[in-house]
Amino acid sequence: MSIEIHPIIARGFVPRAAPAAACLLMLATTWAADKAEFRVRAANDYPARQSEKKVTAAVKPYLDEKEVKEAFGKAKPLKYGFVPVLVVINNDSDDAYDLKNLQVRFVMSDREGIDPMSAEDLKYFHPGKQVIERPRYIPPVPGLNRPKVKKGPLAKSSISNREFKAPVVAPHTTVSGFFYYATGTQPDPIPGAAIYMTGIRNLRTGQDLFYFEIPLNAYAR
Repeated sequence: MSIEIHPIIARGFVPRAAPAAACLLMLATTWAADKAEFRVRAANDYPARQSEKKVTAAVKPYLDEKEVKEAFGKAKPLKYGFVPVLVVINNDSDDAYDLKNLQVRFVMSDREGIDPMSAEDLKYFHPGKQVIERPRYIPPVPGLNRPKVKKGPLAKSSISNREFKAPVVAPHTTVSGFFYYATGTQPDPIPGAAIYMTGIRNLRTGQDLFYFEIPLNAYAR
């Protein structure tokens, strides 16, 4: 079967639409190359980790602007003094572990412990003002509307979508998510700091795992 080539095309004529199509293709290719995909690795692939009874907990503070953008898009927690810490829990045992009482504290080098801020509470953070909790439900009162609180710059879906929410880690599975800590913008909070983790309970025996204390020095810059 032969293919007939139009004589105008054979002489090197390129339709006007072709440059535009080529430009769009080039832009799409560049965008795909620049847009790195956020991925969570296995717990054993992170340098800061600890294992007990076939359960491995790994942590990674996100301090690089490029990594933060990959995970959270336009949200900029570092700009406002909040360090996102990724927690990965890998369960290689045959038992399920309850995480509803999981507590993950950021312990500074001076041993001061910082509890995480929830993504819901971060919605109402405003620079230069004290962090307040989200407005609680108030029963309706005749003639009064429910009070409105203005949301802040961290009221982004990426912050809430990436938050650690797993209530349980099933046998031979991995769960992960971020905790957010108000460490401030100065000085660097990582050297000498650690993540202190408790509240991982075996659903079969009812016993808690021994606490995890994971140093962060592997991520010191």
